[in-house]
Amino acid sequence: MFAINPEPMYYDWGDSTLVNEYFSYKIEPPLKLAELWMGSHPKGPSRVAHPRSGEPLSQGMNLLELIQKFPSDTLGAGWSTPDGSPGLPFLLKILSAKKALSIQAHPSLEQAKEGFSKENIAQVPLNAGHRNYKDPNHKPEAIFAISDFFALGGFREPKAIQALLSPLKGLIPSVLIELENPDSEKGLKNFFVRLLDTDPGLLFECFQEMVRIAGTLENSDDPTDPYRWFLRLNDDFPGDVGCFAAFYLEIFYLRPGQTMIVRAGELHAYLQGIGVELMANSDNVLRAGCTSKHIDVPELLKVTRFEVNREQPITPVDGQWIDGGFPEFRLLPVRLKAQGSYTLRASNRPRILLGIEGKGNIEYSSPKGDGPLTAVPGFTSRAAFGPARAFFIPPGNQEILLTSDSQFEGELFFVLASPGGTSFEG
Repeated sequence: MFAINPEPMYYDWGDSTLVNEYFSYKIEPPLKLAELWMGSHPKGPSRVAHPRSGEPLSQGMNLLELIQKFPSDTLGAGWSTPDGSPGLPFLLKILSAKKALSIQAHPSLEQAKEGFSKENIAQVPLNAGHRNYKDPNHKPEAIFAISDFFALGGFREPKAIQALLSPLKGLIPSVLIELENPDSEKGLKNFFVRLLDTDPGLLFECFQEMVRIAGTLENSDDPTDPYRWFLRLNDDFPGDVGCFAAFYLEIFYLRPGQTMIVRAGELHAYLQGIGVELMANSDNVLRAGCTSKHIDVPELLKVTRFEVNREQPITPVDGQWIDGGFPEFRLLPVRLKAQGSYTLRASNRPRILLGIEGKGNIEYSSPKGDGPLTAVPGFTSRAAFGPARAFFIPPGNQEILLTSDSQFEGELFFVLASPGGTSFEG
């Protein structure tokens, strides 16, 4: 196995304070650490690190280079990115948000392949700001809350949206009337299109009215109060039409340990908090608002599913897999009591192990290792384990033992990311 260094990503919405608090990082202002990537995505592959110190190896490879050099030994049979190129099928992240990410949706695999091909044929540069498809892969994802975590996800019932936006019926009646369509999907789509197309002057009046009403309401104790989040979004993105998502999308409050799964086409946004995010290995995003980045409304409408969200956040059982039914990934949370132990069974799949809390050790059941990988700098059969320490575990026929540090009185908490599939057992 290999210790890997998460690759940092600094974005305006990031919250270094949360990362410092939960993972003992020392990120100094004004840097805003938003994400820590663990995987082989070309945009930010993890670097192989020294197994004891965690420092990058001076002559070591990153995880993508390691996989490309030893594809069969690092991936096993049949595991690759959705487009078939050497690389992990999933991307694991620590996500830390102080303010909302953009309102967005992700394409299906078929839509991603088609969109990527079209933009390649049109010779749109991969780094172009107006490019929609950075790769031919879909991007289903799951967020596992570490702190209290807030998110938007999926449409409210049309009648609920109409009630929340009823103060605007004199300003945008042609927008709200669409919600009365007996075909709810068609009604939601037409409402959404008309809202995005609202005249800027009229939209400004709508903002003024909703801000005025919010000022007349008593402070609510409800953490999912739509007026609270509308005002919060408007503070961060003043006058952005995406702020109205607080009224037309469901607002979810995830307690630590709860999970939200996002499928292709589901309009969503993460609002605040720190969590472990796991997704298919892709960077394809179609945006609808609360962003300074490119918005392509026609393409967004192609991928968005205009369905009412009837799913609540999942409260997984510790030690059981969180599986959304995607072949690329699933997540296993495990919490060990002081001086406890846990055995990862042998697996034919590549995995990444990430420490969340506590201290412990990780070691193979026997020292023989994983074939030719044992000669690669950084390979280890035993290492210390703790918060934000990550390990890439290649396929192999050995069990791996995780134990709490006998000198540490608290619990050891970690998550394991792996390709999905109903036949997987360890």
